Amino acid sequence: MKPLRLSDAALLCTLSTSALAQGPEVTAWRQNLYDAKGASTNATIHAAVSTLPADVQQVAYDNSFVYVLASGIPSHYCGPFPGNPGVPADQALVHKITLTPTPATTPQATRLGSIGVMLNGVPFFNQEDGRSYFNQNTWFQNALHFELGGLDAALGHPAPRGVYHYHCYPSEYLLQAGETYGSEHSPLIGFAYDGYPVYGPYGYSNTTGGGGIRRMEPGWQPRNITVRQTLPDGTPLPANLYGPVVSAQFPIGAFIEDFEFVTNSGDLDEHNGRFAVTPEYPNGTYAYYATVDANGDPAFPYLIGPTYYGAVVNQQGAAIPANATTYRSQVVSTGAGCGTIDLSANGSPTVPNPGFGLSTSRGPASGVAFYGFSVVSLLPEAADVLGCGTYLDVNSPIIATSAALDSQGSHTLPVPIPNSTGLVGVAFHAVALGFGAAFEVSNSLTFLIQ
Repeated sequence: MKPLRLSDAALLCTLSTSALAQGPEVTAWRQNLYDAKGASTNATIHAAVSTLPADVQQVAYDNSFVYVLASGIPSHYCGPFPGNPGVPADQALVHKITLTPTPATTPQATRLGSIGVMLNGVPFFNQEDGRSYFNQNTWFQNALHFELGGLDAALGHPAPRGVYHYHCYPSEYLLQAGETYGSEHSPLIGFAYDGYPVYGPYGYSNTTGGGGIRRMEPGWQPRNITVRQTLPDGTPLPANLYGPVVSAQFPIGAFIEDFEFVTNSGDLDEHNGRFAVTPEYPNGTYAYYATVDANGDPAFPYLIGPTYYGAVVNQQGAAIPANATTYRSQVVSTGAGCGTIDLSANGSPTVPNPGFGLSTSRGPASGVAFYGFSVVSLLPEAADVLGCGTYLDVNSPIIATSAALDSQGSHTLPVPIPNSTGLVGVAFHAVALGFGAAFEVSNSLTFLIQ
């Protein structure tokens, strides 16, 4: 066994401080460290996306912003898109997210195109599809009504130039992120371009963090109208700007103006958010929620209301500055303990108690977990543990084993770490098979064992 040098130990402690000092704006992204590619059940789409990197390729930060380089291709299946011949393409976009979001003095309307980005690097759009009734720019079409038949199982589809995106809660990504639909607080799933986080549909009943879990109700409600002759604020329209009569072809909800914000009718404000404690922000934060109705279907305004809560960061020409610090999804801890590897969205590991063991959680129900660990390396490097192109951050020689996950997607593995009178570096990693097209790779763990 290679002994640790003082300089190695110092480096580990330095990395630990750096990693733990960053907030979820930096650490929460679903980084692709293992050359994962896109996938589809459609042969044409698969031929295109299977050559492209999935999820996020790089995360970097400075004192003001985090910069996220992403292809826009998810690691969950994408497509087919019935009636839409589009194919997702590599966007290679840098998304610029402020580390100090601030409320806007004057709310800014969301625009067509990307208004934020999910943690898997896929952009999300607002409620509109870019068209209006008779092109009169008065009754704007609701994308979820007019384009619903062309969405894939993940509720995403490609725009022109192959920009794969979501208009509402990303169903398949929520599963990857560990959504339990009411058993616990929804996971953090993205950030809007004003820097405020976006969560799944469930939050704490009390904004202070207590009271159990409940589905977040939007304050936007369908209007009680049969003709479209007034705007939501009551403004009467001239006859030439009337919308179509409410009908089976144009039911309530077909147009953005079919909804109105009703104060105190839900949990969320007109931006579709609220200030509350969340798991990632124990002191509270303003956050948006991906709203659904009682049946689990998308509920208007879906992600963000017609306006942002915060001051929007300009994305034009965003690039990673040369002096930015690159962040890698690796958490370094000191002291002996158990490592918990969360197989959802590169979640941050914890060290809950003394002893040696490795637990996986939120893996695929009844799937298979593959573990790789090494006691000879201080800082891990990529190694093909399974011999099938699945790379884990451990050095050779590697102890590799596998185990069946239970119906909850969990398993605990006793880890035979030898006793030592000095410091020993131990690197852990895990991968689970069973999430649709792609395997799930955890974040890595590195311990200093005394």
